[in-house]
Amino acid sequence: MKTFLIIILFMFAFDGCSTKNAFSSFKITLEQEKSEDNIQSSKIKDGEIIDGLVTAIYLNKVIPQTYKENEYFYVYLYTKHNNDNIKFLLNGNEALKVEELEAENIFTYLTSFKADWSRYYLVAFKAEDANLSFSVKNAQFSSNELIFEKEEQ
Repeated sequence: MKTFLIIILFMFAFDGCSTKNAFSSFKITLEQEKSEDNIQSSKIKDGEIIDGLVTAIYLNKVIPQTYKENEYFYVYLYTKHNNDNIKFLLNGNEALKVEELEAENIFTYLTSFKADWSRYYLVAFKAEDANLSFSVKNAQFSSNELIFEKEEQ
């Protein structure tokens, strides 16, 4: 009888957790949940010398009803050195459009990150058929490639 009671208690204890997932304790929107699945970061460095950090969100998967014609990324970065020579590359090609944004912008809610020392960009590239290899170059410094998978058409 004791064994049966212990088994029943364990079943009730674990049954209470079965309908929850990692996001159920947080109050986030579907877009915020998608941004968590489509965000990547990399150090910007030259060998062992670190110049900064870049974070990119692939907007085509997060807000597909708005961003669908080209490849769009919301990027925020911090660099120690000159920010004027930053190049954004996708599969080795430079961006079609780079729009610098304020720290408080229309994408801030996706990450809840807003720091005055970072710079924020909306970056557009021509549409690609293959998976996306995103990187940033700043003078002699560069990030690792951030690989974003495309949806199967």
